[in-house]
Amino acid sequence: MRVRHTKLLSLLFSLTTILLHAGEIPTDTLLAHFYNRAANLMEEGHYDEAQRSFDSAFATRNVKHSFMYPILLNEQATLLIYVGKTEEAFAMKKNVLPYLPQINDLEKHISVYNDLGLLYRQHQMNDSTLYYYNKALDSALQYGDESWIAHICNNVSILYFNIRQLDEAEKYTDMATEHAARTEDPFVAFTTWQIRATIKAELNKLDDAEKSNRKAWNIACHGEGNEDLWKIRCLPGMLRLFERKEQPDSIDTT
Repeated sequence: MRVRHTKLLSLLFSLTTILLHAGEIPTDTLLAHFYNRAANLMEEGHYDEAQRSFDSAFATRNVKHSFMYPILLNEQATLLIYVGKTEEAFAMKKNVLPYLPQINDLEKHISVYNDLGLLYRQHQMNDSTLYYYNKALDSALQYGDESWIAHICNNVSILYFNIRQLDEAEKYTDMATEHAARTEDPFVAFTTWQIRATIKAELNKLDDAEKSNRKAWNIACHGEGNEDLWKIRCLPGMLRLFERKEQPDSIDTT
């Protein structure tokens, strides 16, 4: 099925190219085609093929004059993150910033700001990290997507946890939990409860930590194909927690 799908995409790509040379497809439409194809390939893990779509897009005449250009630039930077080229991605994400006022899709704003926060965190530039996380959170709140809000609150809580501002870390993990409860994204909910458990344990709020661990475990048991991996992620935190509670025999996950 996937082979047939790949052949169909290739055929559509060839047909689109022919029609463009015939003057029948506007540049914006062609660039949108390249973007959608690259995004789908990235989602499936076909990074080399996705890169070829980006190469074709950026080689298109007048690409920089299209409204699609910054959208392509942002997604190309995301692909660079996926393949480990973080410095190139960092520079490219920053290059998207001047275009954001022209982009109506708030989710693109969230993506750029959140990724910049992550990249600044890798460079241990905490002030810039927090600045862009807050920009991402403001955009996510305006956009109204509960998964994004929870995800960014998790990122902020991890930042504060790492710099040992535990009261702020707790504030944001509690906020993440509120929003994760209103999403249908199991992975966001799972990671939120895991992060909350770690922060509550560090604050010696062991009952809250245990409750959070069990919430994460319950989600892991219904992980829709990710059960084993998610359970493995739960176990170290649960073991450490029960050791701190001096209940080494209490890791009953049923």
